[in-house]
Amino acid sequence: MVTFSMLRMIQKGNIIAYFLILFSLFFFSLQIWLDRFFGVVDFEQFIIFLSFGLTGLLDSDNYIIDKFIQICILLPLACTLILFLISKSVHLFTNTTLINKILLIIKNKNIYISFVLLIFSVLFFLKSISFEDFLLKNNRNDFIKDNYVEPNLNDFTDKKTKKNLVLIYVESLEDLLLDKNISSKSTIGNFSFSEFDAKRIKKFKPTKYTNWTIGSIVATHCGIPQKPIGIIDTQKIKLIPNKSNKLGFAMKNFLPNAYCLGDLLKASQYKNIFINAVDLRFSATGLFFVQHGYDELIGKKYFEKLHYEYDSYTWGGGPNDSVLFDLAKEKIAELNKNNDKFNITILTTDTHYPGFVDNKCDTKTNTNLSRLTKAMICTSETLYKFIKYIQDNYSDNTTIVIIGDHIYPGKLNVNNLNNTAERTLYNRIISKDFSINRDLINHYDLFPTILNLLNFSFKNNRLGLGYSAVKDTDIDNYNSYFKNLEENIENKSDRYVEFWK
Repeated sequence: MVTFSMLRMIQKGNIIAYFLILFSLFFFSLQIWLDRFFGVVDFEQFIIFLSFGLTGLLDSDNYIIDKFIQICILLPLACTLILFLISKSVHLFTNTTLINKILLIIKNKNIYISFVLLIFSVLFFLKSISFEDFLLKNNRNDFIKDNYVEPNLNDFTDKKTKKNLVLIYVESLEDLLLDKNISSKSTIGNFSFSEFDAKRIKKFKPTKYTNWTIGSIVATHCGIPQKPIGIIDTQKIKLIPNKSNKLGFAMKNFLPNAYCLGDLLKASQYKNIFINAVDLRFSATGLFFVQHGYDELIGKKYFEKLHYEYDSYTWGGGPNDSVLFDLAKEKIAELNKNNDKFNITILTTDTHYPGFVDNKCDTKTNTNLSRLTKAMICTSETLYKFIKYIQDNYSDNTTIVIIGDHIYPGKLNVNNLNNTAERTLYNRIISKDFSINRDLINHYDLFPTILNLLNFSFKNNRLGLGYSAVKDTDIDNYNSYFKNLEENIENKSDRYVEFWK
């Protein structure tokens, strides 16, 4: 005879079972969401994403947040509810003995079945983010300790270099996006900057830890990766002196013991300015720049506070790229008027998946084009006008470096593109009196390369984990080093931990 306590146990078991099903569906849905909006995501990248905490998600684009809620929360809830209703009502539609027996077995064993489903979903998710690669990676040598070259401040303090820097990260711009099947002829022409004798490094290859924006910025600014470290720290950290901001990043400081581009330029009396359209709290981007020599940080709240007028929005809800470039023109004119040496770093967002079209840009005649193609047209036009402005007025004392921050995460419908196609990043350098001395670079190489372009010099033309691309390098030695970097950059590194202490 079934007692009241037994019934309570069964009901409690049913509740637990449905919660296990809900969590199982969450992991399946999370993998779908990551794949759709971020492309291939590995375990360490996912850990870094978690280290940014809830704030890192909430400061992203509303479209991404809405899809997270729909795919990862509402969809699992809806599916779990449907399963619950089916289990409660299926006996109303059938009197088949066999089916009833099966239903009875499922009902009695539901908690075990649900637990197995949860284990399967977790294993499936871990496989999708290459967790096994993380466990099996080679840890035999500390690659960073063996290869990191620390900058000597004496090479930068009060140096009388005359070159100013405009450094532009174009969101998700890789060479394949300039394929004729994706981009218009005018877009391809605009991004070439051939009128200004722009030079290109043939193979700018992404490596581990550089396939997201802040990872790309850290690598190019500091010559080291942004690896996961420590545990989630919920303490308040400061973006603005004397004002606390709870950002949810895993550390109270961002690489406090690393010398980066902004630090070195500040030592040489440069004014460093960062301009972007997204909230500075996103991925602790503002924290990185404020702690590494940048004097002025401009993000979404800057434009809101000054009541900038714009009727279309980019990823993250801020203004389109054209607003950023117009503001940068004003800053450059003012800095030149005051004879200030400067570095202006700009991060665009209009070409972020799936593409954000500026209303100022006329694409109405191209109604059949995708959002991304239209966004590429608009960004190429406004960027070209910005570069032309600099070249017409300040070409003698300004170096311009334009790069794609990382590989495009969305699906590319390019003819003959397969999974083995080489993916290389867009890059153009516009400056006087320099030459490119090899065909292959990675993000870390841009750290010494940019400083050489500004006429700084240092021992062996190496900084961080990078080799300068505008100075002589033994090609065979570099190719061997590049392969070594690709194979061993993931290794555990006590030297890397020191950058965070």
